[in-house]
Amino acid sequence: MRTEFGNTWKQIRSIFIAGMVIGAVAAVAIGAMNHHQGRPLDLKLLLGICLGMGCLLPVFVLPTLLFSIRIEDGVISHWLCRRKKLAEGRVEDLTKVEIAVGSGAKFYFASRKPISFMGADLMVLQAMCLHILELRPDFDHFVFGSRAAMILKAVKLFQVKRQEQQR
Repeated sequence: MRTEFGNTWKQIRSIFIAGMVIGAVAAVAIGAMNHHQGRPLDLKLLLGICLGMGCLLPVFVLPTLLFSIRIEDGVISHWLCRRKKLAEGRVEDLTKVEIAVGSGAKFYFASRKPISFMGADLMVLQAMCLHILELRPDFDHFVFGSRAAMILKAVKLFQVKRQEQQR
Protein backbone atom coordinates (compact mmCIF):
# COMPACT_ATOMS: atom_id res chain seq x y z
CA MET A 1 0.00 0.00 0.00
CA ARG A 2 1.34 3.43 -0.99
CA THR A 3 0.62 6.55 1.06
CA GLU A 4 1.88 10.04 0.20
CA PHE A 5 2.26 12.94 2.59
CA GLY A 6 2.82 16.53 1.55
CA ASN A 7 1.12 19.83 0.90
CA THR A 8 -1.42 20.06 -1.89
CA TRP A 9 -2.88 22.83 -4.03
CA LYS A 10 -5.90 22.80 -1.71
CA GLN A 11 -3.72 23.96 1.18
CA ILE A 12 -2.17 26.67 -0.99
CA ARG A 13 -5.69 27.86 -1.85
CA SER A 14 -6.60 27.96 1.85
CA ILE A 15 -3.48 29.98 2.61
CA PHE A 16 -4.33 32.37 -0.24
CA ILE A 17 -7.80 32.91 1.22
CA ALA A 18 -6.34 33.41 4.72
CA GLY A 19 -3.87 35.92 3.28
CA MET A 20 -6.71 37.77 1.54
CA VAL A 21 -8.64 37.95 4.81
CA ILE A 22 -5.57 39.25 6.67
CA GLY A 23 -4.96 41.74 3.86
CA ALA A 24 -8.60 42.87 3.93
CA VAL A 25 -8.45 43.43 7.69
CA ALA A 26 -5.21 45.39 7.27
CA ALA A 27 -6.70 47.43 4.41
CA VAL A 28 -9.82 48.25 6.46
CA ALA A 29 -7.68 49.24 9.44
CA ILE A 30 -5.46 51.48 7.31
CA GLY A 31 -8.52 52.95 5.57
CA ALA A 32 -10.21 53.66 8.91
CA MET A 33 -7.05 55.23 10.29
CA ASN A 34 -6.70 57.46 7.19
CA HIS A 35 -10.37 58.44 7.39
CA HIS A 36 -10.04 59.22 11.09
CA GLN A 37 -7.03 61.45 10.42
CA GLY A 38 -8.89 63.23 7.62
CA ARG A 39 -6.71 61.90 4.80
CA PRO A 40 -8.31 60.87 1.52
CA LEU A 41 -8.77 57.13 0.92
CA ASP A 42 -6.55 55.64 -1.76
CA LEU A 43 -8.56 52.64 -2.94
CA LYS A 44 -5.73 51.41 -5.18
CA LEU A 45 -3.39 51.26 -2.20
CA LEU A 46 -5.96 49.47 -0.05
CA LEU A 47 -6.70 46.94 -2.81
CA GLY A 48 -2.95 46.46 -3.30
CA ILE A 49 -2.49 45.70 0.39
CA CYS A 50 -5.31 43.15 0.32
CA LEU A 51 -4.06 41.39 -2.84
CA GLY A 52 -0.43 41.68 -1.77
CA MET A 53 -1.04 39.86 1.49
CA GLY A 54 -3.14 37.28 -0.34
CA CYS A 55 -0.32 36.55 -2.78
CA LEU A 56 2.60 36.91 -0.37
CA LEU A 57 1.66 34.13 2.06
CA PRO A 58 1.26 31.42 -0.62
CA VAL A 59 4.66 32.36 -2.08
CA PHE A 60 6.27 31.22 1.18
CA VAL A 61 4.30 27.96 1.22
CA LEU A 62 4.56 27.20 -2.52
CA PRO A 63 8.00 25.56 -2.28
CA THR A 64 6.54 22.96 0.10
CA LEU A 65 4.56 21.58 -2.83
CA LEU A 66 7.84 20.44 -4.35
CA PHE A 67 8.66 17.87 -1.67
CA SER A 68 6.66 14.94 -0.35
CA ILE A 69 7.14 11.79 1.69
CA ARG A 70 5.93 8.44 0.37
CA ILE A 71 5.60 5.39 2.59
CA GLU A 72 5.29 2.21 0.57
CA ASP A 73 6.06 -1.41 1.48
CA GLY A 74 7.88 -0.42 4.67
CA VAL A 75 10.07 2.17 2.94
CA ILE A 76 10.00 5.89 3.68
CA SER A 77 11.10 7.86 0.63
CA HIS A 78 11.59 11.56 0.02
CA TRP A 79 10.37 12.81 -3.39
CA LEU A 80 10.85 15.91 -5.50
CA CYS A 81 7.68 16.89 -7.41
CA ARG A 82 6.32 13.41 -6.59
CA ARG A 83 8.44 12.07 -9.49
CA LYS A 84 12.12 11.96 -8.52
CA LYS A 85 13.23 10.02 -5.46
CA LEU A 86 15.75 11.94 -3.38
CA ALA A 87 16.34 9.54 -0.48
CA GLU A 88 14.84 6.53 1.24
CA GLY A 89 15.07 4.47 4.41
CA ARG A 90 13.26 1.49 5.89
CA VAL A 91 10.58 1.94 8.57
CA GLU A 92 12.16 -0.76 10.73
CA ASP A 93 15.47 1.21 10.69
CA LEU A 94 13.84 4.32 12.21
CA THR A 95 15.55 5.44 15.40
CA LYS A 96 13.83 8.78 15.92
CA VAL A 97 11.26 11.07 14.25
CA GLU A 98 11.22 14.78 15.03
CA ILE A 99 7.88 16.47 14.38
CA ALA A 100 7.60 20.27 14.19
CA VAL A 101 10.84 20.76 16.12
CA GLY A 102 12.12 23.09 13.42
CA SER A 103 9.75 23.04 10.50
CA GLY A 104 8.16 19.85 9.27
CA ALA A 105 9.61 16.47 10.13
CA LYS A 106 12.99 14.78 10.29
CA PHE A 107 13.41 11.01 10.09
CA TYR A 108 16.52 9.44 11.65
CA PHE A 109 17.61 5.96 10.57
CA ALA A 110 20.12 3.50 12.02
CA SER A 111 21.79 2.80 8.67
CA ARG A 112 21.79 6.15 6.84
CA LYS A 113 21.68 9.93 7.20
CA PRO A 114 18.38 11.59 8.17
CA ILE A 115 15.61 12.63 5.78
CA SER A 116 14.21 16.16 6.27
CA PHE A 117 10.66 16.98 5.25
CA MET A 118 10.19 20.72 5.56
CA GLY A 119 7.07 22.86 5.70
CA ALA A 120 4.32 20.24 5.93
CA ASP A 121 0.94 21.09 7.39
CA LEU A 122 0.35 19.85 10.95
CA MET A 123 -2.53 17.61 9.84
CA VAL A 124 -0.24 15.99 7.25
CA LEU A 125 2.37 15.41 9.95
CA GLN A 126 -0.24 13.89 12.25
CA ALA A 127 -1.44 11.49 9.56
CA MET A 128 2.17 10.54 8.86
CA CYS A 129 2.85 9.78 12.54
CA LEU A 130 -0.26 7.62 12.83
CA HIS A 131 0.67 5.77 9.64
CA ILE A 132 4.15 5.04 11.01
CA LEU A 133 2.54 3.71 14.20
CA GLU A 134 0.31 1.43 12.12
CA LEU A 135 3.37 0.01 10.37
CA ARG A 136 5.50 -0.19 13.50
CA PRO A 137 3.28 -0.23 16.64
CA ASP A 138 6.25 -0.54 19.03
CA PHE A 139 7.84 2.71 17.81
CA ASP A 140 7.80 5.40 20.50
CA HIS A 141 10.73 7.63 19.58
CA PHE A 142 8.82 10.69 18.45
CA VAL A 143 10.12 14.11 19.45
CA PHE A 144 7.44 16.80 19.23
CA GLY A 145 8.07 20.52 18.97
CA SER A 146 6.05 23.08 20.88
CA ARG A 147 3.55 23.67 18.05
CA ALA A 148 2.84 19.95 17.69
CA ALA A 149 0.92 19.41 20.95
CA MET A 150 -2.15 18.30 18.98
CA ILE A 151 -0.14 15.61 17.18
CA LEU A 152 1.32 14.37 20.46
CA LYS A 153 -2.20 13.91 21.85
CA ALA A 154 -3.31 11.99 18.74
CA VAL A 155 -0.25 9.72 18.88
CA LYS A 156 -0.75 9.00 22.60
CA LEU A 157 -4.44 8.24 22.00
CA PHE A 158 -3.52 5.89 19.15
CA GLN A 159 -0.98 4.09 21.34
CA VAL A 160 -3.49 3.68 24.19
CA LYS A 161 -6.10 2.23 21.82
CA ARG A 162 -3.50 -0.14 20.37
CA GLN A 163 -2.56 -1.37 23.86
CA GLU A 164 -6.23 -1.90 24.78
CA GLN A 165 -6.76 -3.96 21.62
CA GLN A 166 -3.77 -6.17 22.45
CA ARG A 167 -5.19 -7.08 25.90
